[in-house]
Parts: sequence; C-alpha cells; structure tokens
Amino acid sequence: MTGESAARWLILAQLSGIEKAAKLGAVVKINTVLVPGVNDQHIGEVARVTSEVGASLINVIPLIPQNEMECLQPPDCDELNAAREAAEEHLPVFRHCQRCRADACGIPGSGVDYAGILYNDRFDQQPTFSHG
Repeated sequence: MTGESAARWLILAQLSGIEKAAKLGAVVKINTVLVPGVNDQHIGEVARVTSEVGASLINVIPLIPQNEMECLQPPDCDELNAAREAAEEHLPVFRHCQRCRADACGIPGSGVDYAGILYNDRFDQQPTFSHG
C-alpha cells in the first residue's frame, strides 16, 4: 500500500490499538510532532479523535528540523501554544518534555532517567532528555 490508502489503513490501525489499550486500563499518551504549515491546523482534531477512542493525554512536540525536513521551520512559542490550546479542548496536554530521545525511559517528574542503566552509559552524545 502507498499514499492515501496506506495512510488511512495506518490511522485506523493506530486508533484500534489506542482503543484496545485504553479498554485494558492503560494510560495512553499521544505524541504528535507539530510541523507548521503541515499539521498545525489538525492538532485539535488529532486530540479529539484519539480522545474518543480512549487516549488519556497528548504531548505536542515541536519539530526539530533535520533530514528530509531540515528545510522546514520549527514552530515558534505562539504556534506551539496555539496547538496545545487546541488539543487541550479534548485531552489534557503533557507539557513536561522539551525534546525527547527515542531511548529515554523513566517516570516523568521522578528525577530518574533509567537510560544510563539500560544502555550501560553508552551514549554517542550527551543525553538530550531528562525525566527531571
């Protein structure tokens, strides 16, 4: 599958997974990257639809321009706040993260980041995430 049909199938699969996890009692946090000019007008809709299937909260993450998206501008504070306000009409907004690593682990707000233990302190660069 490619194009619109692939996107439709992927979204339906994601919504089904959210619903199943929520019905089992899991707290489901939706992460969505805000890309100005691409999805900035859709963040509220993402929050609404995912809330309807059982999501618990949403994290709106600013774009970090790199790779194929390096020519795009990250959202400014006003754009990020507007997207978070649109999302907040439907779901609580998780505001702890600034920029996350894919391998970050721990409990937000606990002050403990378990990545050092799990990955034996082997980072190619300084960690960019803290559950602080």
